Amino acid sequence: MPNRQLFNQEFGWYKGNLHTHTTMSDGVKSPQECIKIFKKAEYDFLSITDHWQLADEISCEGMIIFRGCEYHFIYGDSRRACHIVAVCIESILKKNNSLSPQDAINDIRRQGGISIVAHPHWSYMSHQDLYDLKEYDGVEIYNSLCAVEKDNGDASSYIDVISTKGVAPLLFATEDTHRYTRELFGGFIMVNSPEFTHASLLESIKKGRFYCSQDPAIKQIEIDGESIHIKTSPVKHIIFHPDSHWTGSHIFAPEGEYITEASNKIHPLNRTIRVECIDGNGKKAWSQLIHVNRH
Repeated sequence: MPNRQLFNQEFGWYKGNLHTHTTMSDGVKSPQECIKIFKKAEYDFLSITDHWQLADEISCEGMIIFRGCEYHFIYGDSRRACHIVAVCIESILKKNNSLSPQDAINDIRRQGGISIVAHPHWSYMSHQDLYDLKEYDGVEIYNSLCAVEKDNGDASSYIDVISTKGVAPLLFATEDTHRYTRELFGGFIMVNSPEFTHASLLESIKKGRFYCSQDPAIKQIEIDGESIHIKTSPVKHIIFHPDSHWTGSHIFAPEGEYITEASNKIHPLNRTIRVECIDGNGKKAWSQLIHVNRH
């Protein structure tokens, strides 16, 4: 089997956040202020995703703005919720008690947008809840606001459990910023795209040509049929998380040093492997769920 590289070194890299709130719902900055803040921080693209609200089209020189919204639903016992982030849509559903999360996902798919299950840990969703939903595009593996406010922004355990059942959504890190304080710039995605256009970025995201990060960089991931290899910025740990409980590996940097690459042998039982990198400040980067064996 020929070697397969996940990222094209001839493409550009573009930084963005797909979950953001403004004064259109419960955020503290206007859409225009929000865009200005992210542009100053050198973000390349942004999606404004207010609750049950779709912002007017806004242009900003040097940035790409995706229209979006966030739907939220309460499960019957009122202890669990489900929030669906919609990215790149032109219309939204009208809020009513008969709608379900699946209805939102179906409508986003109909419009050709991206549906993301937001902060499942914060929402107290069960693993079965995630498994029961169909045809969503992605899940937030990390949500900065939830991490700051309740220390439940990390949903990696959800990803690992559903992957054992063959469910492999796209993985997103987002900021979900409302307050524009401690959560700001805490989670983003880096997209490997041939062009800096609305259409090219959207296609690259849909194809999974991106990684999630709090700061560390994933430079390349390569699969050679027997092993998976990763190259990164300097980090302290590189962890290979497969969909099989007793496989995978955790590579540590020598004391006082850093590592910038690691490899893991693919077990025949593995269908997907995700890679997590942790730097000297405890900040992480996450790969997508990488298909390694075709079962």
